[in-house]
Amino acid sequence: MKDIINKCDLYILVWVIHIVHDYWGLYGSTMSVGVLFCLYAWSLYYCYVTVTKYKMPSFLKIWTVLFVLFSIYALIRMFNPMGLSYKIGFEINSRMYLIEHWTSMLPIYPFYVFSKTGQLNKTVIKRWALVLIGVAIIQYNYGQVIAYAKIASLSEDSGFTNNQGYFIAMVLPLMFLWNEKPIIQYVGIAILMFYVLMAVKRGAIIVAFLCLFIQLLSSLKRFNKRKSVIIILAVATLCILGYNFITNLLSTNEYFAYRLENSLEGDTSGRDSLYSSLFSAFLNNSNFFQLLIGWGADGTVLLMQQQAHNDWLEVLIDLGIVGIVVFVVFWVRAFITCWRFENKELKVLFLMVIIMLFVRTFFSMSINDMYISSTVVLGYCLANSENKSSKIHHYVKTDNSIQNI
Repeated sequence: MKDIINKCDLYILVWVIHIVHDYWGLYGSTMSVGVLFCLYAWSLYYCYVTVTKYKMPSFLKIWTVLFVLFSIYALIRMFNPMGLSYKIGFEINSRMYLIEHWTSMLPIYPFYVFSKTGQLNKTVIKRWALVLIGVAIIQYNYGQVIAYAKIASLSEDSGFTNNQGYFIAMVLPLMFLWNEKPIIQYVGIAILMFYVLMAVKRGAIIVAFLCLFIQLLSSLKRFNKRKSVIIILAVATLCILGYNFITNLLSTNEYFAYRLENSLEGDTSGRDSLYSSLFSAFLNNSNFFQLLIGWGADGTVLLMQQQAHNDWLEVLIDLGIVGIVVFVVFWVRAFITCWRFENKELKVLFLMVIIMLFVRTFFSMSINDMYISSTVVLGYCLANSENKSSKIHHYVKTDNSIQNI
């Protein structure tokens, strides 16, 4: 059975089922908690394996430090569930901080180990990339249902933003692995970009276009002149279709036109005021220890009754100077790791995910809202970071050892 069942496929399958279960009504909240607990236990096992059995890359080490830091603060928050709710005057889920960070950060460890043992490779990721396009469409529809429910009480439908835009955008890097079959690659990109635009999530649109630019630039550098001309023609066609689509969207969707106009005028949806107020409140209301180690999990909620929508402020206020120093080192190490990749395919793949996650930190929550489409790439790239050839070596587990073939 161990030879027949690919544990990586099974692991991803369980995550996919858990992601879509709400929209499809596959199971209730009690079973949802049980499935999530099993995924955490499974992931923690591979976290232990990664730490004890492998020589981790430096980026994965600082990832682990940050993960442990978030976990400690989350557990403290859980053991004092009424403290924060009492202070702010309304109830919030004391487990959510832990759930967000574990769901976001834990999957990298199984993907790292699966890559080392050969159960996760380029072929596996390419196969799941196509599945995740379907999942992205399902999530878009789920986001529409939620958004419609929120505005159902309004007398006039003034338009809305679909918050699943980031999930859709973060599937884009996986299409890079289909670069040897440009038709599949660009059809997949076109589908994902369509839904990103329809979600009208400005941050998601920004990171999606950044990813698209990196993919196009890499594709042009990769192929000879003849194939480059074909790619340029395909991209030109895609751009023309995209331009016509956006033009039509601007004329038929008042909310999309409104959001675009606001963006061009520099509207930040009140984020600049929120950032200023949070930073001022942190400086003026913190004692020495709060400055050093922060206000604890959900500290921004305690100060301003809402999250920061900015990872840097969120980490500073929740984890203090200690936390923000670790966070800075985390991102510095991410770009250093990317720079040191000698395999060009891995370098581009890793760069796309890191750039998208990093840019998102400035106007949204990134570190606690990563998806398996991102962590599968990070785990795979880190596990193969020492491979220099254009073809990634795979690993197979023998009876006595792991051998490189």
